Amino acid sequence: MLGLDYSDISLVSRQVSSIRSRDEIDTSVEFCGRKLSIPIVSSPMKDVSDGLFCKKMMDYGAFGIIHRFSNIAEQVSQYRAAPGAGCAIGINNDWFERFDALYNAGCSIFCLDIANGAS
Repeated sequence: MLGLDYSDISLVSRQVSSIRSRDEIDTSVEFCGRKLSIPIVSSPMKDVSDGLFCKKMMDYGAFGIIHRFSNIAEQVSQYRAAPGAGCAIGINNDWFERFDALYNAGCSIFCLDIANGAS
């Protein structure tokens, strides 16, 4: 069986960049009506994205979505600590009460967080 390695491949660019420094690069992007300087959105996972983490994400120009794996009052409290973040809601059980409480707290960006797309 014939195989190739890096010594068999040569990548040649068709255009030479006019960028002199990485400082000249603009990575900003519009996302849900907000301008992010860093195009990163956190995953609304319990061990990843709580209110504190989302606040730090926003401080650095990225965007966070607060996970839904806490009671409604806790998620609202986390949102109030990081206004401007998004919030995850599910599609079962308390989804409407959770949405209503978060919306009334000022949240306007929601992530429908479901484990199975067929749901």
